[in-house]
Amino acid sequence: IEAALDEVTSEGMFTAINSLRSAFKTLAEGADQVTYANIVLTSAKNMTLVLKQFDMKLKNIQDQQIYDLSVAVDEVNATLQKIHSLNESIRKDIFLQGANDSSRYGANELLDARNLLLDDLANYGDIRVTDNEDGTIKIEMNGHVIMDGQKYDSLTLVRNTNDTVSLRWDSTG
Repeated sequence: IEAALDEVTSEGMFTAINSLRSAFKTLAEGADQVTYANIVLTSAKNMTLVLKQFDMKLKNIQDQQIYDLSVAVDEVNATLQKIHSLNESIRKDIFLQGANDSSRYGANELLDARNLLLDDLANYGDIRVTDNEDGTIKIEMNGHVIMDGQKYDSLTLVRNTNDTVSLRWDSTG
């Protein structure tokens, strides 16, 4: 945003304001002159053009931010789906081998893969992971339970009518 509005203090807006102020000053000195009124009109149109350019730049930035946020939401949901699948595989492996079978720890590769995904998920928010007895995990993100064993929650990005967006958990809205 700062880069888009850089022209406020340099050439764009600053120049347009000064031009309009100068045109008004000239018009005040010769209010009966049509030429001076046309100069004010031209300066006002130039200022309007500068404002429209700022609006367009800010709209582009907003659209890019919303797109980036939608990509992040998709990544979080995909990561949760993968963790859910690994949870299910780990649970089945532990069930088949028995919880007390210390001679084999076959779920190591699955646990490593799940831990990598948890690291990825931690890039999107503060997570807290708790182990469940069946080998699955419970994940809280910013205080909200997003996964517990075989159940998980997904994020939804909602574009509001006032051109803002909201992020909502599917389970709670």
